[in-house]
Amino acid sequence: MTGAPPSAELLPVEPAETFPFETVGQLATGEKLDTRPYQFSAGDFEIVIFTPLINFRLNQEEARAAEKERQKRARKSGTEAAPMPVAEVKDWEKKQEKYKPLIHIRVNPKLR
Repeated sequence: MTGAPPSAELLPVEPAETFPFETVGQLATGEKLDTRPYQFSAGDFEIVIFTPLINFRLNQEEARAAEKERQKRARKSGTEAAPMPVAEVKDWEKKQEKYKPLIHIRVNPKLR
């Protein structure tokens, strides 16, 4: 193999730090978040940009929908909805991993 050796410059890596969970929570729940700027089309593709704030909001909406469904099932069966286990509610380590200072870009082809 011939050619120049690779550069000694370090490549970017994922940061080890995470956003403080409480800070992300305060920002995401403070006011209505308009997600339209994070979702758009370009040519034949649908693009979504995920930021820590958007990820938190989506996770919260999913958790609220799951809780609403759980309570609905409990009402239908005539029982009281049992409280969520403490381990599930306070799983801080997993939550913090989700909120690293990164953006993720998802690009999907438009379905025709």
